[in-house]
Amino acid sequence: VNLLSAGSFSAFVLIQSPSYQDTVVQVFIDVFAQPELVLQPSEFSFAATIPSQPSSQTLVLSTSDAQSIDVQIDNISQPWLSIEPMSGTIPASNSIDFSVSVDISTLAEGQYSGSFSVTPSSTAYDAV
Repeated sequence: VNLLSAGSFSAFVLIQSPSYQDTVVQVFIDVFAQPELVLQPSEFSFAATIPSQPSSQTLVLSTSDAQSIDVQIDNISQPWLSIEPMSGTIPASNSIDFSVSVDISTLAEGQYSGSFSVTPSSTAYDAV
């Protein structure tokens, strides 16, 4: 099945036995694409003038298959980067909002980058 793309397929199978009459059976299979976590936006950009703090931004999480799933924020790469809440449940056919913010109070002028992961509770989804 992992060689097939998503879609509906059918085939005929010939069943033969020396003791019984040959029989042809039609077999149907539906292959579904692996569900994904959907992040909007997929990238954030913050700008601020010291000593002002930049406004937080919203990360919206949903699933491609409209299922409910628990998620957790992991692997925050920088101490000045924060995401709230750190976990939540994406409701079926809906989304959940996370607040992404940066604290520039200890940073010198310059450009910085950071990252974090979103880890789903189900192995049907990949972490992003």
